[in-house]
Amino acid sequence: MLGRSRVARRYAEAVLQLAREQDTVEQWAGDLAYLAEVLGRPEIHRAVDNPRVPFEEKARLIAAALDGRGPLLFNLARLLVRRGRADVAPDLSEEYTALSERLEGVRRFHVTTAIPLRDEESTRLRARLAEAARAPVLLETRVDASIIGGMIVQAGDQLVDGSVRTKLKAMREALAAPL
Repeated sequence: MLGRSRVARRYAEAVLQLAREQDTVEQWAGDLAYLAEVLGRPEIHRAVDNPRVPFEEKARLIAAALDGRGPLLFNLARLLVRRGRADVAPDLSEEYTALSERLEGVRRFHVTTAIPLRDEESTRLRARLAEAARAPVLLETRVDASIIGGMIVQAGDQLVDGSVRTKLKAMREALAAPL
């Protein structure tokens, strides 16, 4: 059986292809995020996961929650539920966003700092990352005081850890190593 992320990627690729054909790429991004939220609601999650609940009842519940979102999103939700894959909806949404950003040439960077970045620092960092990536950049920042200082930058599976915590750990290991 395929892993959850591989399944999510396959669905995301199919949805992106459809969205590009219909010029609805941005709309699908919002719809998939909403679908993940809907399928994650406790009352819907319990019903969808319960094998004793008939599929027709699950479909009615989803239809009510997705009211007005369009038949294609409803069909996708039904397909996920029928195949027992409702749990991939959050991953599907994330994969879709990543694929559509890559298609548009946008790079998403996750930056962790010990203290919040000031606006001018964020602007300079975004410009430097855009220059290095040779692409427009979306910057997501997070604060984690445990890194002490510096920053951790991640884009996809690439990670640059310039945190003080990591440097101190490396120094401690070097000092503890036998000569």
